[in-house]
Amino acid sequence: MIDMSNIIWNRCSSSIVEIVLNKPQRRNALDGDMMEELNSLLLRAEADEDIRVVLLKGSGEHFCSGADMKAAPAGGYTIDERREMLSRYNRVVKTILTMEKPVVSVVRGYAVGGGMSLALCCDIVFASEDAKFFGNFVKAGIVPEMGAMLILPQLIGLNRAKELWFTGEIVSGKRALELGIANRVCPPESLDDEVAAFAETLAGMPKIAMGITKRVANSTVLAGMDALLECEQQASPFCASTEEFKKRREAFLSGKK
Repeated sequence: MIDMSNIIWNRCSSSIVEIVLNKPQRRNALDGDMMEELNSLLLRAEADEDIRVVLLKGSGEHFCSGADMKAAPAGGYTIDERREMLSRYNRVVKTILTMEKPVVSVVRGYAVGGGMSLALCCDIVFASEDAKFFGNFVKAGIVPEMGAMLILPQLIGLNRAKELWFTGEIVSGKRALELGIANRVCPPESLDDEVAAFAETLAGMPKIAMGITKRVANSTVLAGMDALLECEQQASPFCASTEEFKKRREAFLSGKK
């Protein structure tokens, strides 16, 4: 096992590795350094000839609560700082989409904002019945990030995706399965066992055929991804500079929301 500052690498077997977001005291909230660590370990998994499957999990009761707003400077990030931060987040999305090995996200509890985007850019999404997917970007005063505006509409349809963003609806595990956000939903007590069995099945599949299938299947998403991520990196920092966003951020930090 490798324990970086906020990410754990756990070799489950010769062919399966778990990469675990490890900031449970903050519900595994993301920051730039954490995303650099995550990207480094994903690239390591891709380069390891023995690894066939990557599992992406969160430590503790939740998958990920999105960007760590408490990690920002007191006055918030400047537009340029936020754009640089987003570029670190987006590198992870591109790595997951372009690496040939399948990445399975395992969602317990909350997957909020960027945490939801991170889960959905994976190839397969497992969720517990108590999972809560919450694309709260618009509610927080910014635009959906980390490729969400391309990936979510492909999964559930454009208008349904906009409805979730516009309303800030929290989607339960069961509802996520119905919508097509999650591939499989399990009782919390059996989630790890079912994921492990599924990973073993994937690990036994022909490696080259699976890699090519993923690459070709993801080509439609990747064709528009660079342009979309650039739009996000322009639009979201602008929104974060507005008074509307700042008031919502202050309310969140003061515990009013």
